[in-house]
Amino acid sequence: MQLPFSIITNLILSSYCDKVGHKLPLILPMVGTALATIFLALLATTKFLVWPMGTVLIYAVLNSGLGGYPLVCIILYKQFNRFSICH
Repeated sequence: MQLPFSIITNLILSSYCDKVGHKLPLILPMVGTALATIFLALLATTKFLVWPMGTVLIYAVLNSGLGGYPLVCIILYKQFNRFSICH
């Protein structure tokens, strides 16, 4: 379930960083992972155990919908490539 969200987000944000900059695409995966971890911790409490299993999809959207680890690798590769060409 995470793969389609991650592919679409990575394609959009990697082309975005070529035009605008690398700061936002580097921050988004960290924010997404933090929000997904908080959401997963909330789901582990007894209050939320009665929620339907479909709510776990929110975790997948938060974790991969904002890029995730592959986006960080793509952005860093582009950043290193840009610096190696310039210097």
